[in-house]
Amino acid sequence: MGREGTRESSRRPTLTVPLPRSPRIAGAALVAVALALAATSFGLEVARVELDANVTRLQQWFDVDREATVPTWFTAALFLGGAVAVAASNLRPELRARGWTVLAVVLVVLSLDETVSLHEEIGDQGEELFGDSGLFAAAWVVPGLVFAAVVATLSLRAVRMLPAATQRLVLAGGALFVAGAAGLEVAGIALDDTADRIDRSLPLAAVQTFEELFEMLGLIVFVCAIGSHLSRPSTEPAPAASSVSNPPSRELRDVMLPTA
Repeated sequence: MGREGTRESSRRPTLTVPLPRSPRIAGAALVAVALALAATSFGLEVARVELDANVTRLQQWFDVDREATVPTWFTAALFLGGAVAVAASNLRPELRARGWTVLAVVLVVLSLDETVSLHEEIGDQGEELFGDSGLFAAAWVVPGLVFAAVVATLSLRAVRMLPAATQRLVLAGGALFVAGAAGLEVAGIALDDTADRIDRSLPLAAVQTFEELFEMLGLIVFVCAIGSHLSRPSTEPAPAASSVSNPPSRELRDVMLPTA
């Protein structure tokens, strides 16, 4: 009984995140949803332009380039999922770092931005100052890239605490997201020769669709990489058993027990 009590006292509870039996199943399901949303959005635009179909009502729900749509909700949910994952990482003893807290706050703010379009407000201000053509129309991209670099620097130490394979996935997800959010955004502006986004061309619609798709896929890779790691038991070594739970040593008994 004493040995069993000692073993139990030396075990420290670890934080694990319940996930499906294979994290790949969850990741594959999320990727399928992202691909379906992107295909639906572009398909509706093709039907409107090429077939002159009346799909305005459906586009109000599924257009990736509009606000308050299903793709917008899905992306905002991915941001919140990422915030939960990195906040949970900070609760693991072997991963505890301030960078996770910074990253969690940033992801919550980005989820809010996805629903209220704060970065587009910056873009509108840039258009008023510099005109609505060229790279000045993407005025938010430059401060956005600077902001991303600062966040990456602040969270780098936390990410480096992850296993090497998980680090690579996290960095790949971040790179994929930035490529869509900044790179394809600029490419879309280069194609946007009209201020009316409802009458945009199919090439522009394709670029905007891939922009949102890259953002969603990057977030999925990021969230699933961290979530998969959190689903494993903590690697922190168990602390040494307390001397109170162990039987007193022979020397201690000799001191405590009176001699005949």
